[in-house]
Amino acid sequence: MTKQKPVYDHLVMSIEEKRKLLDSAKGKWFSVDWTKSNGELRHMVCKKWMQKYLHGKPGENKNSVSHIPKYYTVAEEASQGYRNINLETVKRLVINGKIYEFEDKQ
Repeated sequence: MTKQKPVYDHLVMSIEEKRKLLDSAKGKWFSVDWTKSNGELRHMVCKKWMQKYLHGKPGENKNSVSHIPKYYTVAEEASQGYRNINLETVKRLVINGKIYEFEDKQ
C-alpha cells in the first residue's frame, strides 16, 4: 500500500508566500500547474537552478522579467531550459512530498 501524500487545499497565498514555498524545495525537483497567459493549463516538473541549462557566454543569459515579482524562474528538464511561472495563476504545487492546491483570488 502506498502512502498518500498530505494535501493542503483551498489555499490563498500572497505572491511572496508562494515564492517562499517554492524556495523551500531547496534545489530539489518539484511540480507545478498554472494557467498560462493564453488560458492554457500547464504542468511542469522543474527546479530552481541548473547550471547546465545556461547557454552562451557569461552575462548573456538575461531574464527580461526577473524584476517583476509575480514571475518565478525555474529550470525545466523536459525543455532543458529556463521558464517563468506566473505566481498569480498557480493552481497546484507538489513540493517535498506535499501537495498544495490554490483557490483563484476573487
